[in-house]
Amino acid sequence: MTLIKSILLGTAAGMVVVSGAAQAADLPTKKAAPAADYVKICNVNGMAGFIIPGSDTCLKIGGFVLGLYSYGNLKTQYKLNAAGTGYGPDPTLPPLPGPPPTPDLTGAGAITGTAGRDSFGMSARVGLNFDTATNTAYGPLVTSVQIRGNASSGDGSGIGQATGNGFALDHAWISWAGITAGNHGSFYNGLGEGNLWDDYYTPDTGGNAALLAYTATFGGGFSATIAAESTDGHRANVTDGNQLTNVYHGIQYPDAVVNLDLKQGWGEVSLSAAAHNSNILLGQERGEPGSSGINKWGYGVNGGVKFNLPGFSGDPKNPDTITFQGDYSKGALKLSGYSAGNVIENGNGTLFTFVDQYEYLPGVWASPSAWSAAANMVHHFSPQLSLAPEISYLSINYGSGPTDISTKLTSWKGGAIAHWYPLSSSALDFRFEVMYTRTTESTPAAFIPNPAQPFVGTSDGFIARVGVERDF
Repeated sequence: MTLIKSILLGTAAGMVVVSGAAQAADLPTKKAAPAADYVKICNVNGMAGFIIPGSDTCLKIGGFVLGLYSYGNLKTQYKLNAAGTGYGPDPTLPPLPGPPPTPDLTGAGAITGTAGRDSFGMSARVGLNFDTATNTAYGPLVTSVQIRGNASSGDGSGIGQATGNGFALDHAWISWAGITAGNHGSFYNGLGEGNLWDDYYTPDTGGNAALLAYTATFGGGFSATIAAESTDGHRANVTDGNQLTNVYHGIQYPDAVVNLDLKQGWGEVSLSAAAHNSNILLGQERGEPGSSGINKWGYGVNGGVKFNLPGFSGDPKNPDTITFQGDYSKGALKLSGYSAGNVIENGNGTLFTFVDQYEYLPGVWASPSAWSAAANMVHHFSPQLSLAPEISYLSINYGSGPTDISTKLTSWKGGAIAHWYPLSSSALDFRFEVMYTRTTESTPAAFIPNPAQPFVGTSDGFIARVGVERDF
């Protein structure tokens, strides 16, 4: 028995020694860093994210996924043939019932028909955001990138819209020490666009632009910005009323933009001005003697004010707001909020594609003047429910020179969007919106009345959308 006890005790002691030696062998010579050293939370200039390992850069990754469903009313669409040509079928429209109209070879004429376009659309969109921020001696060094992908079938507003799929860069910019470089929203439209999917009449319709800007920040919330911006977003010269291409000689100068902005607790005031160069070859393309194109500067001014109304809001974190904007432009239509698409809802809209410079006689050009006014409001009934109505008005005038196009256009655009956030984090958004547009154009002076085919210059339509969005 004594011998057995001795063997057991010796075995146990040996196991303890071996176990201790093994544990000692497994220990590193230097203590391992805890996991927290590899994933550090950061907040730089109000942006929360995590530190990229091995750097002092704060990175935030986010984005959204959106399912969107739209419906628009189908109505008669109108198209005007150029003066000097006869009535003829619009290839985008099905034939009219009955015998074809008698050609009118001496004047302009309108044709009517129900467009073969989508009345219902379904689409999915995804956005991926990559933002970085680093503290420096001259302030935060910030970058922002968003890539968007889209898959759609119809859109409720296009004519014969086909299924569309693809990814595109929405924006990519760098900001440091007052400098902004890259693809960024234009500084001309200081208060941004409306709240609906469809733009109302504000100059933000051009989207983001490649630019280089400098912003000087003063005390009391006041700042001033100067910018050189690409001309694409502010350019309306694509086709004229006769569907003839405006061929650019090339971009000669960037758009020059100046913005003054004041932000305080009660709200914000913004005032901007921009100069836009049009360098166009048109008459030479169609062989007209005496036409040599045009190189001319246009301009626009934009002003707006936004008021914060915290006492009316049902959401303690977000005050209600009401915003007013106004614009005037000469020879630069998009600086007034016009674009070829935003005067149309579900295919109802302009008879012409209006342009910055219009040649109505060989070597004789018209520069349109335009102005717009817009207002929108955001009201929070609670943190989970909000409503944003908006309304805008647009006027375009080419003067009395051109005879083969409508020289005046007026258009109203109004609608509202409601948001329901069923989760407390507001990460899930159910949206419901409707937009109505009514556009009226003057009768061209060259139009010859025809009882069988009268000129119809008023068109209207609406589009409604339902969306489900997840932000992350």
